[in-house]
Amino acid sequence: MGIVEFLEEFRRSGKGKPGEVAISSPEPDQYKDVLQLTLKEFSQCMTVLRVRSHLLGEDVYFVSNPDCLRLVPDDLVVYLPEELAVLIKLKPSPETISIIHQAKKTLGAKLVGGLQID
Repeated sequence: MGIVEFLEEFRRSGKGKPGEVAISSPEPDQYKDVLQLTLKEFSQCMTVLRVRSHLLGEDVYFVSNPDCLRLVPDDLVVYLPEELAVLIKLKPSPETISIIHQAKKTLGAKLVGGLQID
């Protein structure tokens, strides 16, 4: 599953409404190629994708690999491809997504699940 499919699945599942998750950038076209990647392909590039979540009330960052963490200030919440894979697998409710996000934000937590990115 790719990033676009992940965001669309979030919307279709009833956990997000149209406009609930919005990819933002001064130039949205720059994300066009990134959005077509699978999670595995995304994990192999050096990319940070800023996503505005109205559910969470803030921007979150999809970071393609640990080497990119240095590109994002420490006080921002990031999700690595492995964490996105866990979210895809678990299909959490909006309340659970908020709890996960707060744990990441407050405690610096990381989502783990032992999933292989396909």
